Amino acid sequence: MTLIWRILAVVFWILTLITLGKDLLALQREGTFEPTALGTWWFEVHRTSLESAQVIVERYLSFIPNLWDPIIVTMLLWPAWAVLGVLAILFTVWSWRRGRRRIFGPR
Repeated sequence: MTLIWRILAVVFWILTLITLGKDLLALQREGTFEPTALGTWWFEVHRTSLESAQVIVERYLSFIPNLWDPIIVTMLLWPAWAVLGVLAILFTVWSWRRGRRRIFGPR
């Protein structure tokens, strides 16, 4: 399981750097920093999966009121690099090996 977390951590770190780099290049060109929203980035990368996610959440998770709008919509408006960065940090922490601790005996 640790390998899966490590692979996901690397993927999310790469995505974080790509989205942050895109925003910084736009800053250099335009002179103003407007971070790309996660929803905008997801729409650009794979529109169908974003639309499918909305349908799945609204149809099959309807027992959680207001899950898509306003909760998920709010997160989709956050900067993509920040959301992906938090996920990268979480997967990195989860991928750390936790050594067995000895209670008795030499350390």
